[in-house]
Amino acid sequence: MSQTQSIAKKLDIFFQIIQIVVRIAFVGYLIGLAIIGAGVLFQLNPEMIGTGYASLELGFMEFDLAESAAPKPQQVLLIVAVNMLMMLPVIAGAEIGIRQIREILTVMKEGQPFHMSISKNLKKLAVLCLGLGIVINVISIVNLILISNTFHITELFISKTITHVTVNFDVDFTFLAISAVLLLLSYVFQYGEELQTLSDETL
Repeated sequence: MSQTQSIAKKLDIFFQIIQIVVRIAFVGYLIGLAIIGAGVLFQLNPEMIGTGYASLELGFMEFDLAESAAPKPQQVLLIVAVNMLMMLPVIAGAEIGIRQIREILTVMKEGQPFHMSISKNLKKLAVLCLGLGIVINVISIVNLILISNTFHITELFISKTITHVTVNFDVDFTFLAISAVLLLLSYVFQYGEELQTLSDETL
């Protein structure tokens, strides 16, 4: 077995474990949504579902809010439910991406580094990464808006020493670079496939 095949085999085992974790996370999110849905449907006490409705975590800081400033538990549960719902397509996309990576590794384990499926899967990964990057940024912005409006952040911190609060929306464009690299790799492997085909025809 060549070194490439050995590495591909080890990576495949690693991504198989990650795939199992992703599937467990997907099921966990579905169970969480079901619990919140049951709580709303049967009008259960929010304390039976979770705690910490009067606390707000911003980065490395956590604030315990006074009862008068704390949002209703149902509002916090709604934020959690919306976030969980939006994360489902991200987890599903991660599952698809891992499946494509494992397809690439499968042919590499067989000693076919320039199999025609590799470039196709790399292109699919590039498109998937682009889509997931957009979705994750949208989720981040929506989450920030929900938290800002529910906890009234712009009013919460105003005092004698703080006169104005601005909520900034940061967009992470890293996914564009990753998509571009994957797309470039797909063309490299496609060129390798063409050379391999010409070599096979010559032989």
